[in-house]
Amino acid sequence: MEVTWFRRPAFLVMGIVRRIRGVTLDTGVIEQVWRQFESHHDLVRPLSTDLSYYGIRFPVNGGEGIDYHAGMAVRKAHTTPAGLMVREIPAARYAVFRCMPGQVESVLRAVITDWLPHSGETRDPHAPVFEQYPPENASDPFVLIHLPVMD
Repeated sequence: MEVTWFRRPAFLVMGIVRRIRGVTLDTGVIEQVWRQFESHHDLVRPLSTDLSYYGIRFPVNGGEGIDYHAGMAVRKAHTTPAGLMVREIPAARYAVFRCMPGQVESVLRAVITDWLPHSGETRDPHAPVFEQYPPENASDPFVLIHLPVMD
């Protein structure tokens, strides 16, 4: 599993948030969140800083699931359109893994269960795991999975 390293400053994501309960994530639920975001896409896209799409996985206290935030990185928004939420992703150092869009869940599972325990790295509990999807019509179709690790 090939890894690259990236230090990212804090950034904001505007989009749809949905709580997903349970240890195993249902990709159908995640797809529903993205479909909900699509109805707001035209409001968010002009505010985007990089035209990429982000799926942020904020852990829920007690490990009972995640808050999945589907959206786009934006500058500080003075007004957030109804139905959307802006959340900050804190600055962190990330181990980054590339995969095709249909492989996100399996690669993420392999990163957490296989790569991380053998890497000598420790997951940073203060920053969420997230996937970064390429902009529309990008020449590089790969999704970048970002796993925050301690300095």
